[in-house]
Amino acid sequence: YIVQGAAYGVPRGSGSPTARRWPTPVPGRQVCRMPGWCRRVRERRRDRGDPGHEVDCQHPSARSTVSAGVAATTGGTLSITAIQRRFTYRLPAEYGPQDVTSEVEQLTLESGVRTGVAIIQLVGSTGAVTTIEYEAGALADLRRALDLVVPVDARYEHNARWGDGNGFSHIRSALLKTSISVPVIEGQLALGTWQQIVIINLDNRARSREMVVVVLGERD
Repeated sequence: YIVQGAAYGVPRGSGSPTARRWPTPVPGRQVCRMPGWCRRVRERRRDRGDPGHEVDCQHPSARSTVSAGVAATTGGTLSITAIQRRFTYRLPAEYGPQDVTSEVEQLTLESGVRTGVAIIQLVGSTGAVTTIEYEAGALADLRRALDLVVPVDARYEHNARWGDGNGFSHIRSALLKTSISVPVIEGQLALGTWQQIVIINLDNRARSREMVVVVLGERD
């Protein structure tokens, strides 16, 4: 793992998965960020009898130097915290959007994470998560784009096979995706002023949709 420009390893069976302790980095030591690639190169050179197979790293541009500053800042350890929560929303059929930015912001605040990531997942294969300005015009534009690219009344093999009429829902979900990640910087979601996190029910019937949010990162 490369964390804050330094190289760390995760000890086997170490601690809680929500509060992991990391070993002390060695200042000044260069660590290859592509060890598998280098190992294969060294093995090939060794098999050919090339003495260069003992070189630690075959591509200097992929090396990372552990700095004394990082070691001093972290005090030799780095505490990683994770918090997760589930939310349920009742959403309309075909195109039911919901702004969930405030929920994700609140969980991020509760987590105490200063630097990390928030992962948002809408459970199921007929919904989506995206970011957009949450206002009527932009939402209408997105729906019109979906209608043009993936029409509701087109022929879908899924409908022919199962007869449930939501083939368009699955394709729209696959194109928009069901998960996004947002960086957490200084305890705040790295979102633009007019950028909101939005979940959408794309099924051909109203649904209770479940959203799972995980906030993971370093605390003070």
